[in-house]
Amino acid sequence: MRPFFDYYNKITTDYVPDIVAGTPPALQSHAELFAIIRLLKQNPDKKRSELRTTYFANQDADQSPMIGDQNRAFDLALRVMTMITCSLESRSLDTLEAGLQPVPWRHDVSWTQFISSVFPTTEYAGLGTHDEGAATSRQINERVTARRLLKVAGLRFVPTNELGNHLKLNQKDGTVELYHHTSFLKENLMASQEDASGCIPRQIATEVLNSIQRTLFPSTTDATILLRSLVTKHKLDPDCLKFEPSTYQLQGEDTTKYRYLESRLIDLYEELDNPTPRGYLEKWLERKSGARYVMMATLGGVAIAILLGALALAVSIFQAWVGWQQWQHPVEG
Repeated sequence: MRPFFDYYNKITTDYVPDIVAGTPPALQSHAELFAIIRLLKQNPDKKRSELRTTYFANQDADQSPMIGDQNRAFDLALRVMTMITCSLESRSLDTLEAGLQPVPWRHDVSWTQFISSVFPTTEYAGLGTHDEGAATSRQINERVTARRLLKVAGLRFVPTNELGNHLKLNQKDGTVELYHHTSFLKENLMASQEDASGCIPRQIATEVLNSIQRTLFPSTTDATILLRSLVTKHKLDPDCLKFEPSTYQLQGEDTTKYRYLESRLIDLYEELDNPTPRGYLEKWLERKSGARYVMMATLGGVAIAILLGALALAVSIFQAWVGWQQWQHPVEG
């Protein structure tokens, strides 16, 4: 859990309260942050505005923190719980300064609804039946490996602390974001074995773990070597190398399918089938392969064929004229 605690120390250190003369900050200690986290966990279906009002209701009006600071305290609490950067507004000054794009968590939305908005499920045509879904899962597990993404699609992995960005493909940069805090996910799963009200839905946590330790980096020597090199190079959570599902899975729990990550894995699957051109030559060839250029090439070929035909006709006429001249004016021996 060391990588998570490093993450926790960084985001709590970056929190600077909005201090106005005569008003206290919304958070004055780690204990107050933990109190907000407990309130959120105990009320998973209550709206954000209701929970914020409840938590700060016991303070006098003249001693109540600024509303903006109250909201930032709740943003920080949920970020600690889920490792997802959120904000009441889609463009928060704090997160933009840190180079992050927060996910909006509105007043009228509970935090569990917020997580569902980060990981929407998408039904793909032809993937509706059980057999078709199983076939798709097999194809994904067989083809969407880290080694093939590197070699075939020319992609590279970029580590991220944002759970919501896991497996997001940036075709322009040729990168795939890789969330690597597997120890944090395992702790969430183990904590929710008895109490289902965990910070992260079990299915989402399980899918993220499986996507790393079963699909991208299966239990093969080559995949393990590649993952170990990424752990060393990018300082990923070393727990990524420990595949131990028996410690967190529940009996009878279905861990073979992807519901929340299916769309992202299919994006990678399609990128392998039709890689985005990256180098200058590949991009030039891609432009030349468009329908407009095919038509231009066809017309050019027709023009060249007509020109060659005209030249051949001219040569034939010239040869016939030379032959006629030789017949009319034979050379005397």
